[in-house]
Amino acid sequence: MRRTLSALFVPALVLAFSSSSLALQASSPGALPFASRHASTWPGRDSLATPAVTLPASSPLQTAALPAGDLLFVGSSVGGAADPAWLFDVARDRKVWSNSLVETNNLTGAAFADEGRELFLAGGDASVANLTRADLSAFHPTFSVVYDPLGSGPFDVHADDARRLIHVLAHPTPGPVSEVLVIDNDPQHPTYLQVVASTQNLTSNPLVERFALSASGRRAAVLSAFVRYLHVIDTDPASPAYMQVLFEGPIPVSGPFPIVTSAVVTSDDSLVLVSVQRGGGAPSAIARLDLTSMSWIDHNPGLAGIQNIGPDSSPPAALGAAVFDLDIASDDTFAVACGWGGAGWAGRLDLDPAVPASWSWAALAPPAGLTDAWALDLGSDDLLVAIETEGRVLVLRADTGAVVRSFPLSLAFNIYLVRLG
Repeated sequence: MRRTLSALFVPALVLAFSSSSLALQASSPGALPFASRHASTWPGRDSLATPAVTLPASSPLQTAALPAGDLLFVGSSVGGAADPAWLFDVARDRKVWSNSLVETNNLTGAAFADEGRELFLAGGDASVANLTRADLSAFHPTFSVVYDPLGSGPFDVHADDARRLIHVLAHPTPGPVSEVLVIDNDPQHPTYLQVVASTQNLTSNPLVERFALSASGRRAAVLSAFVRYLHVIDTDPASPAYMQVLFEGPIPVSGPFPIVTSAVVTSDDSLVLVSVQRGGGAPSAIARLDLTSMSWIDHNPGLAGIQNIGPDSSPPAALGAAVFDLDIASDDTFAVACGWGGAGWAGRLDLDPAVPASWSWAALAPPAGLTDAWALDLGSDDLLVAIETEGRVLVLRADTGAVVRSFPLSLAFNIYLVRLG
């Protein structure tokens, strides 16, 4: 089924490991543990210059940990009680695993944690919907339910590895009230895998399904898509305002039927970026909130109102139609966005953290095209960006857009989320 504006928040694509059918080729000697998302180093990056070795199917399987390097996790939503998911080893240019499982059904969020030794999955359907933990430390991952809300969700999940915390967006009680909940992910604590903090009456909007956590772990940004509302939360456990709302208000939008689709928070907790999709094939835009002044940045003072980065900014930025996903580099020097409007597209927004008024936009245009580009994710060290496109996921250099890898999928459509971990 092709997506439409009315089907914006269908379950996201995420990759998960299965204890029942994990088929790995033998790893190269000296394999390292999983690299964490936005890690300071990436063990597999140097191997990209040489072709990967494809071992025969009869090769002995690895009996300890999974192979090293950036892993690409992809999930889908195609109906039924179990949806396909894939895992690829980017450095070695090969598929590690694929299967259709209850644990990978209708996933709307995923987060690697503990330097990639575990993966948290958010999603499900009306019958089964949980926050699930996949233990990736051994050859056969094991799944366990971490949190089962009484209401809807969970919708999205992010990890704060430095504090060993997991943040999840869900309806903890029956009804439309959404909250961000914090789960202890330190096995040395008596509260391990229990909810230890939560917002209170965050929002009563049943269409809240996406949120962002800053790289510092001190701020979260929660979107209400169709009412175009933003909530910024203090997620610093050392703060007196912990889990309180620091900002809430409408996002400046214009054009036909605008909705907000994704958000990121800079690592210094100074800005929130929000992608704004508009109907009728109108160009998309990116809004920016200054968290110091708690005010929206006007990117064209010559026009009335707040102008976002896009067709009405100065200079104009040629974003395509139907933006859906957004990510930002760990040093805040650039962001990437993609959308499925028209022929599909992606682009890079270069930023100067010291001078917020300084920015530039450039398209990422691989020769293969970006048809149906619903999802992207920046990898470790911000060197690579994975983008879903029709029937495959492309891994590009984040600086030039050059194609590094192309991983085919057994589905042409219904891929909504990718994760590089």
